Amino acid sequence: MEAEATSFVFDQLRFFGAFGLVLLVCFVWIWYLIGEIKTTRKDADKMREGYRQAIAELREENKAQDAYLRELNKDLQALVGNVSQYSERLRMMIDTMRR
Repeated sequence: MEAEATSFVFDQLRFFGAFGLVLLVCFVWIWYLIGEIKTTRKDADKMREGYRQAIAELREENKAQDAYLRELNKDLQALVGNVSQYSERLRMMIDTMRR
């Protein structure tokens, strides 16, 4: 009877020991996954910040190029206006020479 009780106790200890080992492995695995998620989030935040900085730099560059193009446009419009004036004067001179 005592041997049966001892055998039953050892069977129970083996079962709960194996069950506890499985729980421990699951706990460690979950802990590892949580760490990976945190690391992935940190990496993603760093990448996002890098992208934000790159976008801000591109916007600044775009503003500078936009200002440069506006100046070029003004110069081109002034040049077209001058060409129009000289063209009109030339026509008037040609008309007066023909008469």
